[in-house]
Formats: sequence, C-alpha cells, structure tokens
Amino acid sequence: MKKLVLALSLVAATSSVLAEDTVNYGDPLASYSGLGIQQSFARDNTKNTTASFVYGGGSHIFSGDIGSNFKGDINYRARYFNVDQDSGFGWSVDALGGKVKSSFGTSYNNTMLAGVVQKFDITDSFIVVPMVYGGNAFINDKDKAGNKSNNDSWLGQGGVYAMYGFEAGHWVYANPKSTYLASGKKWHNALELGAGYMLAENQSLGAKYELSKLDGSKPDSKATINYFFYF
Repeated sequence: MKKLVLALSLVAATSSVLAEDTVNYGDPLASYSGLGIQQSFARDNTKNTTASFVYGGGSHIFSGDIGSNFKGDINYRARYFNVDQDSGFGWSVDALGGKVKSSFGTSYNNTMLAGVVQKFDITDSFIVVPMVYGGNAFINDKDKAGNKSNNDSWLGQGGVYAMYGFEAGHWVYANPKSTYLASGKKWHNALELGAGYMLAENQSLGAKYELSKLDGSKPDSKATINYFFYF
C-alpha cells in the first residue's frame, strides 16, 4: 500500500496543465487565472473529484488542487511556479499528498518537490518542455490494529512535456516521465496523454489518460475529464 500511495503522489506531481490567454491553454509555462473541476476514474473502479484553481500574475503562478472520493480518501497539491516568459525557463516548488483508506488501514503521504523546466518552441504550434525534479516523500501507515510504520524516500524525476496547439486554441499533449525511488531502488514509469477543446473563449473541456507502473507491481491506469473557466 505504501508503494501505491507514493506512486499516485508522483503521478500527481506533474499532472497539472497550465495555460495563458495569448498563447494556448495547453502551454505548461504560460500564465493564466481560472477555476476547474476534474473527475477521474481509476482502473480499480475508484472515482475521485478534484476542485482546482490557478492564479497567474506575470512570471508568478500559484495553483492548487483538493480532491476526494467521498469515502474517506483526500488528496491535495499546492504549487508555486516562477517562469521567465521570454526565455522559457521556469522553476517550481510543490507540496502534494493526501490520505488513503483501505482494508489494511490508513496511509498518510506528503511529498515535497522542487525542479526546473525549459520550453523549446519547435514551431509556432509545437513545443517541447524537458523537466527535472527532486524531493522527498514522507509516508506514514497505520494498520487496523493501530500499528504505525514509516517509509520515507528521496526521489528524482525526469520527463518531457510535448504539446501541439491548434489555431482555434485546442491542444493535444504527451507527457512521459520516470521517477527513481531511493528507498527501494526502484523506478516508477508513467505516461500521460491528453487533449483540450475550447468550448468558448474562456472555457475548455479536457480529457487525459494516465498509465503507470512501479517496478515489481502491476500496471495502473486512470482516465480524467475536466472543465476549466478562465478569467
């Protein structure tokens, strides 16, 4: 259960898509403000509803998510992003985690991450953004009998975000990434594929599919739909 909770946290670390009015709402280094709602459907038939907000003020971007399956599980993420809009270089600090209940007990996880990204404009419509992150995951488990255990781990993550933006403002993207977990000397590999469709000038409807696998564990997957209102 510890490994599963950590894996879910890592996937969430880089799953947020940012946007900007003058570019494309799929550009991960653009600055914008908005509110959103997301509904995910996991492979094990669990569902999760997440409320999101983003506030962009030039090079400074703040965002946050809070979600629940309304059965005792809670997840969160808070991020500060600093981006140089001219050079395409950015760095961020993230805090994410939550609480997961199961037949074995309850797991509490909190992960701190910091990293850098660099955007490359391949064409006017196609961008590639390599990213490198590092941090620590703090995992605390409590079983039904009340026994507690910890499974903290340092981690490092590398990935690439590639997006194609259409003239009408729609976008498609792919985000493969790999994370090394120092505590177990294992890799967590993930692939996220998604798209966004502009319903109006300030509204979008999106969908994404996430596939991940931790060494020694079965593959996991999750599908998510989202709606965002920009202002």
